[in-house]
Amino acid sequence: MAIQASTTQHLLDEMDSLPDRTVEDNMAMEEGDRLLHRLDAEIAEHISLLHKAADGTHSIDDALDLRRRNAMIADRREELRIMLTSASQSGTPETEPTRRSTDLIESRVAAFHDVPEVIAKARSRG
Repeated sequence: MAIQASTTQHLLDEMDSLPDRTVEDNMAMEEGDRLLHRLDAEIAEHISLLHKAADGTHSIDDALDLRRRNAMIADRREELRIMLTSASQSGTPETEPTRRSTDLIESRVAAFHDVPEVIAKARSRG
């Protein structure tokens, strides 16, 4: 589309540079102008759609970043609670994560690896 618009503009410029234009020349230029305006409108619409799609992907990226950050905070919060509970019960802090904490981390890792599939589905629905 952009190539066609560029070619049309080039032809219009060349026709405009010719001396002693005829009625047919003017009609051809008017037709070329209409085509060029239509192509420009289509290009602008395509650009607008691309911007809209890019905004959508940015919002998905932002949401995934927020989820990842919240998951990391939740994991750390859980680990600290476990360590504090263990320290208050035994008098010494637990240095190894418990099975519950490990399971939680493993589930977060699995969820993270599912993200590309979620993005692909969201884009296909687009």
